[in-house]
Amino acid sequence: MNWSFVEKDIYKLYGKKVEKVEKLGGYGDKFNFTAISSEDGVKLVFKVKFCKADTNRDQLLNQAITQLHNHGFIVPLPRPRNENVLDEDIEIFRYVIMNNLGCEASDELLSYVPGGLLGLTNTTEEELPQIAFNLGKYIALIDLELQNFNDQTKFGKQPENPFFVHHSLVVRDQLSLINDAEDRHIIESFLKGFEKNVMPKLPVLRKGLIHGDFNDLNITILSKQLAADANQIDQIKTAFGAFDFEDSHFGFYVFELAICMVYLIIKALRDGNENPWTCGGRILTGYNQVFPLTKEELDVLYWAVASRFCVSIVMSKSHPVETCADNDLLYFHSELCGPALRDMYSRGEKEITTNWFDALLDQP
Repeated sequence: MNWSFVEKDIYKLYGKKVEKVEKLGGYGDKFNFTAISSEDGVKLVFKVKFCKADTNRDQLLNQAITQLHNHGFIVPLPRPRNENVLDEDIEIFRYVIMNNLGCEASDELLSYVPGGLLGLTNTTEEELPQIAFNLGKYIALIDLELQNFNDQTKFGKQPENPFFVHHSLVVRDQLSLINDAEDRHIIESFLKGFEKNVMPKLPVLRKGLIHGDFNDLNITILSKQLAADANQIDQIKTAFGAFDFEDSHFGFYVFELAICMVYLIIKALRDGNENPWTCGGRILTGYNQVFPLTKEELDVLYWAVASRFCVSIVMSKSHPVETCADNDLLYFHSELCGPALRDMYSRGEKEITTNWFDALLDQP
């Protein structure tokens, strides 16, 4: 499809003349486009969500992202929008509604985060654990930076999104999507473990504003050498970039860590790392050096990681067919979640956590 009409929409909404609009692969709840500013050649990202804007939440997140930017993190800065434009005058909004993608639509224009996607960056067995260690530090630095956004009431009522780790049990209603009986048994077993070992501890786990989806396709790497070798805070901040804050919410810090561990374990598996679980331990070690975990947080980590694997597998079966055709990355993680989860089940909690917690004793 020719999406050139989006250029006019961006100009109406933001007063920005752009060219070379390209649609990126997305999920069933939004369109993502890149565009080049005709004025200065700067690359931009235009997001169109198939829902009404949550103005209060959006303003809060924009404040948080701007704070990260002002303190040296490489993140997508939001561009100011012309609020006088009527929705019915925006062609991409009409397209969303006419094609029954959503009853309403909303948008944002952001600066493009430079660097290559971490998930698509080739690494050696020696490089990845060190990159993982510094990535753990990086995520902890972001969590610490955003601690002043500590008023949960400002976030309003949050949806029961299964990708928010504390809502992992929501996927129980969709386990019929898993055709393989053994895989379904393993997922059920881990979800029971999550219910028993994590849910009762939620009241004592620390919370704050978190990114909520630190997977290796939402993180860029500006320099592989710097990402591996950085040992100063300012170096770590500029070694990585982070984007896609759409799942940001008032959540649990240990689950922020667990999510990133899951996707670096998958990356290690994809890259042929002999023991991918070690990379999970390296992220844990880096994070813990900057933002030390409590005993209760360490106690739930195994089950939090397992539940994220489960959610990724189940939800990958629920994507509408029409969102899959032009999205090569849609199953980038889920295709390896099954093998990883089966290996995790086979090894058991003691072996996996010993691997991780031994890493806490290692020095970089």
